[in-house]
Amino acid sequence: MIIAHETLEFVPWEGDTEALENYAQARLALAHASWFGERAETEWAKLRAGEAWGELADARWTRLAELAVFAPLDDSAWMDGVIDLVLHDAEAREVWVLDWKTNRRRALETEAECLGRLAEEYAPQLHAYGCSLASLFPACRVRCLVYGTAVGRWIEVAPVED
Repeated sequence: MIIAHETLEFVPWEGDTEALENYAQARLALAHASWFGERAETEWAKLRAGEAWGELADARWTRLAELAVFAPLDDSAWMDGVIDLVLHDAEAREVWVLDWKTNRRRALETEAECLGRLAEEYAPQLHAYGCSLASLFPACRVRCLVYGTAVGRWIEVAPVED
């Protein structure tokens, strides 16, 4: 149960510090009961201490977790998937697609190399998500990001070049 989708799906973003701490302790207790406690604690600590947390917790966002999407990508293809987290800032006209990845670092792989690998490996998935949201939010800039839980950071997936 590491820092998994279910844990991140229900983070009380608008809650106070006490609500967040209570939530984290309950989720970490479940992780310990499943023998993933040490990894969960490490990954949660990295998330909370990293730059991503400040941005994710910013009050400017409207958040939607685990968004099921079935949408056309073009005239001949459709996308069917679940977006881990969508952030929308109507005033700034931004939509961010965030995908949580629990992949571990490979032997001798640096954190930057791990993030680069995740961005490359999951780019097609993120591009499909971004394309579907661009059609739903036509006036918004769409950014796609992969968050590596093992690293505790995110990386932006390069947009599709025309």
